[in-house]
Amino acid sequence: MYQLYVTPTGMYLDGPYLDKSNRVMRQYKEYSSHFLHVSFVEEDGTQISHSNVLADIPHTVIYEDRFAGFFKEGIRIAGRLFKFLAFSNSSLKEGRVLFFHEPTDGAVTCESIRAWMGDFSMIKSPARYAARMGQAFTSTASTVKVNSKEVVMSVPDVERNGYNFSDGVGTISQEIANDIWAELQKLNKGIARNKVSVGRNEALLDLVPSAFQIRFGGAKGMVSVDPSLQGRKMKIRKSMIKFNAPNSTIIEIADDSSVCREAYFNRQVILILEDMGVGKQVFLDLQRKAVRELAVMWNNPEKLAELAGKDGAFGNFVRLWENLGIFQWTNNDFIRQSFEHIRAYLLKEIKYRARIKIPGGWTLFGVLDETGTLKEGQIFVQLSSPAVSKIIAGPVLIYRSPCIHPGDIQPAIAVNCPQLHHMRNVVVFSQFGKRDLPSKLGGGDLDGDMFSIIENRAFFPHPSAFRAAAEYTATKPIELDHPVTMDDIADFILFYMQHDKLGIIARRHLALADQVDGGSTHPDCLLLSNLY
Repeated sequence: MYQLYVTPTGMYLDGPYLDKSNRVMRQYKEYSSHFLHVSFVEEDGTQISHSNVLADIPHTVIYEDRFAGFFKEGIRIAGRLFKFLAFSNSSLKEGRVLFFHEPTDGAVTCESIRAWMGDFSMIKSPARYAARMGQAFTSTASTVKVNSKEVVMSVPDVERNGYNFSDGVGTISQEIANDIWAELQKLNKGIARNKVSVGRNEALLDLVPSAFQIRFGGAKGMVSVDPSLQGRKMKIRKSMIKFNAPNSTIIEIADDSSVCREAYFNRQVILILEDMGVGKQVFLDLQRKAVRELAVMWNNPEKLAELAGKDGAFGNFVRLWENLGIFQWTNNDFIRQSFEHIRAYLLKEIKYRARIKIPGGWTLFGVLDETGTLKEGQIFVQLSSPAVSKIIAGPVLIYRSPCIHPGDIQPAIAVNCPQLHHMRNVVVFSQFGKRDLPSKLGGGDLDGDMFSIIENRAFFPHPSAFRAAAEYTATKPIELDHPVTMDDIADFILFYMQHDKLGIIARRHLALADQVDGGSTHPDCLLLSNLY
């Protein structure tokens, strides 16, 4: 797909590039050349910054007088008129949206594509309307088809005291999970989702994941394997259903729990742990160790590939390096220079973001204990990967990034629960208590959020240092008194691009917390965390 960069003064066409598949692209694959990614960027190609974007020119000139015209009138390139179609939820944060050139025969139009995607007519908020359309543009793999008899829709949620303990999570039978995994392995040449590290244990590849992040019609979220479901069955909870999409009957997979991902510190997490009394020396020692590992990475090619990472910025390069079997080529100038670049990048990540691997830390999807076995404050975590295979038992720290409030890191008790031994590489949360634990962790839920757990007690603060979790009450979206139009959505996008200040708030929070007594617990820092 081609990529167009729109700056405050010009336009630059680039590509074409390989793009990840999604529901709409698969349906209209014969029109793939009619789609166009459009990014609104600064003159140097970087994301538009509110702190330095052409400071001498009012924002209204850039957004309302220039960018708005492209959304409402389209963009003409080489005689083709591309009209605004939609965007994915993640791409909007990067200022990137999707345009479409309607063929001259009128067989497909932007309106007909949106009509095929689903019925959004009941949604009166432009922000929510756009987000729901974005579900269809999430990068997914198409797997198995299910019929109406195999799916139970609108299963009641587990709600208590105004909190939803099952927000965004449903269940599937083992048979459907097996079919999904077989299809994923087929799509990825027998190695599902290409997430297996060097020295992989082939037996572990045959283990079907316990949970999948899915898109199904107008529903989104997680589904976990429920052994009590017989045959081909899937249960979609009410909280998962966002709109009606009768044209889509295929389970699409955005991600899965086939492996356990290692957890990494960042500046926000370190700040909060330091404010809770964890010594600075612990983090400094860990940082020095990470730097030393990068310094000697050439001595161990397998370690080199592990440090570069399979799911990070250099994942494709490392996979290619492995598949070609060129471990013995580390003396080759090109290979060496490539990995020197990777090393410099990883050092930069440590220096500027404090991205340091946590010993005894993992990042996993969250799901609900469907058996009702876990008590309040308990979690179940079973790790299963080539590097580690165990059930965690005992006290742990748990959090969800981004962390900005001092109560975003909470304690939990990991227990060995035989009724949940079928669950692997996920955090299983209890459905009991006054408040669900995920909502305490930065306002998280179970529709695909990932949670980091730490069992290494070197990072544990004193029990009295834990703070009460913040109340993350959702802001009621602005609703219109008329059906939402694409002009309304265009106005929302422009408003979002112009007023997105999350990065500024996060940076100011970090700077302020480093200067004032109490750190992240200072009233001004708490005010910034509420704004975030």
